[in-house]
Amino acid sequence: MQSMKLISLIFLFPAWIVFLFSWLSSRSRDIIVFGVHTNSFSGNVKKLFLEDDGRYSKIFISNNGELVRKLKRDGYQAHFKLSTRGVYYCLKAGSYVYSSYPSDINFWLSGGAKYINVWHGTPIKKIERDVSKGYYSRRNKYSWLYWIAAPYLLAKPNSLLVSSGYEEDCFKSAFDVDDEALVRAFPPRLEALYIDSGTTAEEYKVLYVPTWRDDHSFIFANYVDLESFNSFLKKHRITFYIKHHPSDKSVETNVSFSQIITIGKNEDVYDFLKEADVVVSDYSSLIFDSLYLSKPVVLFCPDHESYQEVSREFYIDPCSDLPVKVSYSQAELEVRVLSSVIEGEFNLDKLVTFRHYPLQETLLKQLVERAHQ
Repeated sequence: MQSMKLISLIFLFPAWIVFLFSWLSSRSRDIIVFGVHTNSFSGNVKKLFLEDDGRYSKIFISNNGELVRKLKRDGYQAHFKLSTRGVYYCLKAGSYVYSSYPSDINFWLSGGAKYINVWHGTPIKKIERDVSKGYYSRRNKYSWLYWIAAPYLLAKPNSLLVSSGYEEDCFKSAFDVDDEALVRAFPPRLEALYIDSGTTAEEYKVLYVPTWRDDHSFIFANYVDLESFNSFLKKHRITFYIKHHPSDKSVETNVSFSQIITIGKNEDVYDFLKEADVVVSDYSSLIFDSLYLSKPVVLFCPDHESYQEVSREFYIDPCSDLPVKVSYSQAELEVRVLSSVIEGEFNLDKLVTFRHYPLQETLLKQLVERAHQ
């Protein structure tokens, strides 16, 4: 333990020196660097990076070599985080656009840059400064230590994207920001899906997107007999796609059944959400994405009580406060899924409470201007 602490201190000292010197860099407001916390190319960051507005020089920063090479082949500027050009652009960029933290790009080179947080989803479970129990509450209990060892986890954004009144209330406390930092808009990650969403085929597609547990304890196959579930799906012409959370370290549901297909963790979930007729989840932000797109949602929450005890508390209880169908067992899950693919209905009265903000055509420009004001 003592040796680990010594190694951490040895690393932190030069890192802080680099950060302090990065404040001396001359930055350009016209240069923006982008990054995603999962080293993928997805979500709001992806949409804003691809937006062809002609105003800014955009550079994507990642440690994912395959992704960097692909973006370059497609004609975009992309660089490894610690490559010569990656370091150069991190020092020259006036704005950092990220999905979680400035470390998605390179916090230690960000001195003097403006932080633009386009968080990756609308939360149900409590996040950041609002977490009071479980593993991630340590950041708040020992914030002084995190300010030294991992300051990027506590850095406040200069501008912050919010997509609904509900999300606004959550984010203001979670990120400790006031109204002046907020930019209100429909989630850019959903724009293309909002315009063209869903399928009309006689065979149904159900997307299952469970969130991750702080202790990585949840395994779908522990609650569902996959063989009998596959028979149910086959009988009703349903294909069940499982997309695990990128941060989930529990055992993946790798199966070889005809109707159950596992999607890679780093695949862009929105490519599959577009085609889904019904979404099954538990405590994931994909619930809100689905409701914004008017897709029926079924919750599968066999660990509803233990989740709140072991992992985190909720901003709202998805099982009672959202316009969704709820199941706690395999039998209930099958009934709810079948009724959803047939009926495709949900409680519109409850949905009004979580109504999203309208589309914004110049969203990146608004975020940059708000950050630099």
